[in-house]
Amino acid sequence: MKFFINNIEKAYLAFQQHYFAECIERIHLAFESLEHYKFENLDNTQFNAFYDALEMLELLVRLPIVEQTDYINTTLKRFKRKLNAFMLPSGGDLEALANQVPNLSKLINGLFVGIQYFHKKQIKLNSFPPVLSFELSRNGNIALYAWIDRQPTVSSQPVEQFKTDFEALFKKEQAAQKDYLAQAQELLKNGEAPKAIKILQHAMRVHPAIKKECFLQLGNIHFQENQYAEAVDAYMKALVLGVPKQTIKDKVLTATQQLMSTAKDYKTINRWQELLDNFFS
Repeated sequence: MKFFINNIEKAYLAFQQHYFAECIERIHLAFESLEHYKFENLDNTQFNAFYDALEMLELLVRLPIVEQTDYINTTLKRFKRKLNAFMLPSGGDLEALANQVPNLSKLINGLFVGIQYFHKKQIKLNSFPPVLSFELSRNGNIALYAWIDRQPTVSSQPVEQFKTDFEALFKKEQAAQKDYLAQAQELLKNGEAPKAIKILQHAMRVHPAIKKECFLQLGNIHFQENQYAEAVDAYMKALVLGVPKQTIKDKVLTATQQLMSTAKDYKTINRWQELLDNFFS
């Protein structure tokens, strides 16, 4: 359950930054971890994590690329009804809530596949009207709508098959993504940090899926170049996108301490100290 709560917290941070693809990926990972989980109790932290996940899902399904269906609305309402029961004096039914988890997980899997497809195709998720949209059905199918003059052209197939097809489609793209990261590393080894930074910034524009890795590399480059404010900024963005805190904590600590030691006023010192306190809280 700790893994579940941790991923929902990261999903919430991503949602606040409008990183919707990262958000649904975290929610998907969280609910996958519950597949063999045995529910024995529901404390306040667990309840809040479920509620946060549900609220994010209610907003994600309103993205223009997601077709509104009774299946989506009913699945979310049923889970919310079971969850809300725990706020009543009589209390909720833990078994009834647990029985709804597989239904919600199935919906989340469909949303994850659909949103990731659009994200990798670099199609804006919240543009209206959409050029493409997708619809999820109760029987586990995903239908892709191509809107031409507001008239839909529809193709439909099982979610898992759709997932397999689009993953195969992007194998080349994934190779290109790795090339960008490798180029940046090579430039850095050759002492060409400014060029490495430009390569990573370009990589994020053309391959949003590797923003996490790019921000982490940017943080490391700026840190190596003693550009501590830029390093901290990049590390914070990498953290929001899912880089483990353990990976960057030593460099964040060193960078903020350096920034505080060279600050010219108390306001700046307090700002970096506050960031440090929040990071390690």
